[in-house]
Amino acid sequence: MIYLTKGATSQIILTLKEKQTLSTPNYLFYFKGRGSNKEVKFVVLNASDTSAYKDRFNQFSIVTNTYFSNYQDSEWDYKIYEQTSTSNLNPALATGLIETGIMRLDTINGAMQVNIYGEDYDADADDDADAHDDADGADVRADVDGDAADGDAADGADAEDD
Repeated sequence: MIYLTKGATSQIILTLKEKQTLSTPNYLFYFKGRGSNKEVKFVVLNASDTSAYKDRFNQFSIVTNTYFSNYQDSEWDYKIYEQTSTSNLNPALATGLIETGIMRLDTINGAMQVNIYGEDYDADADDDADAHDDADGADVRADVDGDAADGDAADGADAEDD
């Protein structure tokens, strides 16, 4: 998965060499919004690959706001094509498809924001935090420290066979 951060230059690492057929291709990046179906296309020149090991992986710097400043945080499908052209934005005119995947566009660095709603949680408030009722209403305790000190065998079976 590629992570692009709005308002920043994002470093991305890809493995494009393994499927390319051209010796020094330029790369047509094609993104399509998963929810919006909006399209973003741009060409990254072969000379922009900053990887020290180009036979192993490719590394590019993407100025995210150049292409995605008007879009909300979201997921996008991407396709990368190899081509000789430095300006073609039509995938049908590219030499070939060499990678597909998902890109996450975020305002914060590569992390999804999660909102949790509910009661405040205090870990020290409940002495029986490791206990719950099973389907029959019986008190069930988890061996959270792993020592099975309550007399149960470590594997959950009865400690004594009849």
